[in-house]
Amino acid sequence: MIAEKEYLIRFIETDRRQFIIPIYQRKYKWTTEQCNRLIDDIIKSGEKDAEHFTGTVVTKQEGTSFRKAYLVDGQQRITTTMLMIKALYLIAKDKQDDPDFNYVYKNAIKCLYADQNDPSRGLKIEPSKNDKIIYDLIMGCESLKTLEDNPAISKDKEDLLFNNFKTIYYRFLDEINNGVNIKTVIHQGMLNLTIIDMSLEYGDDPQEIFESINSLGIRLSNADLLFIDVKF
Repeated sequence: MIAEKEYLIRFIETDRRQFIIPIYQRKYKWTTEQCNRLIDDIIKSGEKDAEHFTGTVVTKQEGTSFRKAYLVDGQQRITTTMLMIKALYLIAKDKQDDPDFNYVYKNAIKCLYADQNDPSRGLKIEPSKNDKIIYDLIMGCESLKTLEDNPAISKDKEDLLFNNFKTIYYRFLDEINNGVNIKTVIHQGMLNLTIIDMSLEYGDDPQEIFESINSLGIRLSNADLLFIDVKF
């Protein structure tokens, strides 16, 4: 395997790469408490302009010209970061006459799609089947209101992706309304988040590595671990 320190946003926005959630992965499980904790870390990092380590992300590359990488570990953190990027995109979209908001808006766009120049190649994350409908609706919406009014959302108000997205959106909005700068604090804080980028090579055992990692997130249950021996 190859492991190196990387900035989380730089890792996500690498052009022409798409992250695929493997079929054995559990549903998205983060709660609003964990989302708020990460936002707290982002704001502190932005105010201090200091790095903040968020854990390890493990990927296994698929051998294609259009780069696809299976997200072996780090689904919760990466997915939540994408919800944050989308929330900032919507907030900044309505205030593009402000240079700071316009800057965040233009940079958020770069992270939403796998190929920055060709949205038809799909979103940056291809979620698991259980999360795909809600996740795609969130990433495709042009406002929080249109998302809330969507019939598919109204049937699943308890969905964690939807609830966390609303929490993140309003938390960022409250922070901005209370004087936090969207560019120099929130955006800079996200840029300061770091990870250990662990890329698996041929012969590496995803199950062994997946079980041994103790990162920021919900610990796996025995039932979750039963599904990890699916090989790529």
